[in-house]
Amino acid sequence: MPHEMYVEMIRQRLLEKGESDFSAMVCEGLTMADLDVGAIADFRHRWAKKSGQSRINNLTDEQTLRDCRAMRRSGELTYAALVLFGKAAAIRELLPSAECVFEYRANRSSGAADERISYREAFFSFYDKLWDKINVRNTKQHYQDGLFVMDIPLFNERVVREALLNAVAHRNYQMQGYVLVRQYLETLNIESPGGF
Repeated sequence: MPHEMYVEMIRQRLLEKGESDFSAMVCEGLTMADLDVGAIADFRHRWAKKSGQSRINNLTDEQTLRDCRAMRRSGELTYAALVLFGKAAAIRELLPSAECVFEYRANRSSGAADERISYREAFFSFYDKLWDKINVRNTKQHYQDGLFVMDIPLFNERVVREALLNAVAHRNYQMQGYVLVRQYLETLNIESPGGF
């Protein structure tokens, strides 16, 4: 099933249950000036590459936002636009719970993390920075196939990036809290406020 069909199916199920899609709601006070054009361009490039449709690279920022449903036909911007593309100042003002925290802990003892970074900016502004933080300590496992030894990273980039996207896109922004990415030597935990 193509991703767009899956997203639409989930949206329909939420509506049937009487639950609103928070990300599709208009974010009062949000304007184009509050959005990071670099984040929009990064998203557009990734979308064109993933879909194999190079024409997407030629879309204006406004058309990109309309096509991904972050802007309504009337020109009003949604919370999805804020979370995915919003400048840090706009996020702090309009949706302060839109935060992702990365922690690295060398062991599981309680106390302060060895490293802690808070990202309160557009998802497409910190997406690569967060993966780079995880990948710095991404150890390799060795797998032998006959005469050949192959190095396999402990944390698969594609899987981690998909989990991060799901945690940010599907969390409940009406609840306090933040997305927490906690890395240990051999495990990575991603927690997101809300249920499934």
